[in-house]
Amino acid sequence: MQIKDALSYFLSVVTIILTLIVFVSSADAQTGNQAIPVPISPLAPSPQGERQEVTTFIRPLNELRAETGPMRLRNASARAELSYAVSPRLLLDRAVLELDFTNSISLLESRSQLLVRNNGTIVAQLTLEADNPSKLASIQLPVDTFEAGYNKLTFEVAQHYTLQCEDPTAPELWTEINTVRSRLIFAGTLDTENLLLSELNDLMGPGFGNSLAYDLTVGVNELAEQHLQWGNEIAQALAVRLD
Repeated sequence: MQIKDALSYFLSVVTIILTLIVFVSSADAQTGNQAIPVPISPLAPSPQGERQEVTTFIRPLNELRAETGPMRLRNASARAELSYAVSPRLLLDRAVLELDFTNSISLLESRSQLLVRNNGTIVAQLTLEADNPSKLASIQLPVDTFEAGYNKLTFEVAQHYTLQCEDPTAPELWTEINTVRSRLIFAGTLDTENLLLSELNDLMGPGFGNSLAYDLTVGVNELAEQHLQWGNEIAQALAVRLD
């Protein structure tokens, strides 16, 4: 009886694994977008044969940080960071940061700017203008600045209202990033030919390129109590890995 249960469990796990690998549905993935031809990212080895259809993943910044509301950068200098994950099986073609921000109308344009870094590399320098305080910038992120796993996006400001002595904590020194309208957009293909069971955890994370929706399939004709228990444990494990 124990052998039969063990075999049933093995078949169930194998079926679930195969389903997860084949069923690449994602809650925020959109297909059919034409990618700009740029060098392939080294995040994962190129699959053999023809490349698959380009898939686009879109996530607003408010879904990538624990804090709610806008990202506020105050005083003469300030920094804010957020982390996001990229699946090792995502072959990245293009990455864009759409940044929606507003700055104080008291800032001195010649001495005020917003820097954007991706994993420490400066990818944009944006002037903070008093006459044009609200902007939507589209920033191309070089694919060679990404790493498989967690990455870091950093925003730094230098803010001044005069060329002379000033109060570095003056209330008019501020810039605010709208984290709902600002978003990361990744376009690429998914490597489905170089998947290993030892890397199963990498396919079950919150990162760009990972599936956010799963089908649980049991390899038996009739469900028993242990199947419900296994399904419950698998669902909990998925929830933990998806944060």
